Amino acid sequence: MSFAKKIIIFALLNIVGSYCYAQERMTATIDRVGRKSYEEIKECADKNIKSCEMDLAIGLYSGAIRHQEKLEDIAESRKILKDNLIDSRSRFLLGLIYIKYDHFPTEGGTLVLSSCKEGLYEACYYVTENVQNYSSNCRDKSCYSFIYAMEQRIKALDDLDHSDLSLAYKQQQLPKYNTELAKALAARGDKRAVSLLEDAVEKNAPDAFEVLAHIYEDGVLVPKNLQRAYMLYDLEGRVPTRPEKDNVARQLTNTELNEARKSSWRWQEVHHSYRPGYPGRNFPEARFIDR
Repeated sequence: MSFAKKIIIFALLNIVGSYCYAQERMTATIDRVGRKSYEEIKECADKNIKSCEMDLAIGLYSGAIRHQEKLEDIAESRKILKDNLIDSRSRFLLGLIYIKYDHFPTEGGTLVLSSCKEGLYEACYYVTENVQNYSSNCRDKSCYSFIYAMEQRIKALDDLDHSDLSLAYKQQQLPKYNTELAKALAARGDKRAVSLLEDAVEKNAPDAFEVLAHIYEDGVLVPKNLQRAYMLYDLEGRVPTRPEKDNVARQLTNTELNEARKSSWRWQEVHHSYRPGYPGRNFPEARFIDR
């Protein structure tokens, strides 16, 4: 997603509710810079005034995005940003440049997480919208910054008002973000992951079923429960089924396997959300396992 699109989405979210928890508003800075001429900003920056240098870097970056991504402007912006790393806005933009133009996702991700940790809304928003780039490697110290970003995004969603539009957006997004937060917490051995995943499963968040199934299958963070694991793999609804589901089935007795399948079917009935293999309300005996 382009930076310009992120700004548009950010504006829409503020219409939906009081969504911004940032200490600074980079969007406001970009808007202000955009109303100034390049020469005016450059003249100020040449006097070594830090605020003007940042304005210049932001102006060059946003200008490059608007005008076919001029790499010479990106290079100049990069140079200025490197000299102003104490500023969270600078680290965020430099992180985006590293990720998008320099192909340094690790270095860029670290910078973005750092600026998010200092409360820069756009950085946290970027992290949560590009969650796969962060949650998949949630093993080192940066994981705590990622968890912080997810917690702040969820808090912002919780704080939305109760208008129809806000409620619809919240209901759509919260299960997804709770699932991603749970993945990170599970990677750190944090038991809070389980309740978040159970809630996400209840709200039918697609990725939650597999993650929670693994937890019950392995007995990590919760007592091992293969029937529950099978039920969750079944609700994941993959065709063909994943090997983990078949492996769990082989460890269950016929009675246990049938009960696990019926638990899955009952869940589907209650939630009116049906998976491949759902037999209908009467649970015909022919659909049960008899080995």
